[in-house]
Amino acid sequence: MTRGFLGLMGVAAIGWGFWLLHDDGLERWRSQVVWLASGVLAHDAVIAPLVVILGVAAARLWRPRARGTIAVGFIVWATVTVAVANVLLPIGGRPDNASLMNRPYVLAWVVFTGVVVATTAIAVARGRVKARS
Repeated sequence: MTRGFLGLMGVAAIGWGFWLLHDDGLERWRSQVVWLASGVLAHDAVIAPLVVILGVAAARLWRPRARGTIAVGFIVWATVTVAVANVLLPIGGRPDNASLMNRPYVLAWVVFTGVVVATTAIAVARGRVKARS
């Protein structure tokens, strides 16, 4: 029952999205296709090879017990970084509207990165201590 309701709501949301795209004409469709294709290309040309390279490096640099913890730290960092990429880059800001992009987003991201690195390092150190005892 719940699964059917959620499925119906998902189909309704997809239908609403198509309706909104149809309402705006062909230019919106073209824009969406370019956006989706760019995401696929960015993943296949940049993100996937980078993850493979980092995985091989991690396998050579860290012991097997630390790899999982480091992988979790990297996944958390990478997910947040991708989610906030639009504010890390000066995209969307306008000189005539000071309320857009008016915070130190890069500084916040640097602090977040430090917290993730420190937390991951502490977790790896705790794992070593537990392994010895």
